Amino acid sequence: MISLVKILPPSAPLHHAHLIVGEPAKIVTELKVWLEQRFGTGFTSSSNPDFSLKEFAIWGVDESRELKTFNSRRPITWSVKVAVIVPEIITLEAQNSLLKTLEEPSADTHFFIVTRRLGEYLPTVISRCQIIKLELGMFAEDLVALATDWLSADIVRRWEINKSILKQQEDNSSYGLNWLNCLLDVYWNKV
Repeated sequence: MISLVKILPPSAPLHHAHLIVGEPAKIVTELKVWLEQRFGTGFTSSSNPDFSLKEFAIWGVDESRELKTFNSRRPITWSVKVAVIVPEIITLEAQNSLLKTLEEPSADTHFFIVTRRLGEYLPTVISRCQIIKLELGMFAEDLVALATDWLSADIVRRWEINKSILKQQEDNSSYGLNWLNCLLDVYWNKV
């Protein structure tokens, strides 16, 4: 993984919205360290009303409205507010609702959206964010090869691959999700 500090030094001017692509757990850990270097020790603590970290299986319209509310209020204890959002999936409705917030951000609010896949975001959302790709080639070569094989295979070969994926899923509960994400990225030629 490329270091966030190398791409975005703590002293660099800060954009109002960032879309960070890579492994969410690693990114959130590094982002918290980076934010404390940028704004001071304790900034990312759970008792800071100016820092919000939200993780969602599915980010919908209601979550985008919550973010709009966070954006509209003034900072309480720090000079800025920071929202870190980590959705596994974001709906189109949520993205459309988010657009207004990204178009008219408060001067003191910064958004960090962490995702595995940039391709699921609308071009209008992407255009309003600074894109930071921390992982180039996020998937293991064997998984990419398997996805490539699956896409070009006949139905019999696909069934064989599916069986092996299910077997791997028994040993590693996140394997299936990684497989599907890799398959989508290979399909859309993003690997």
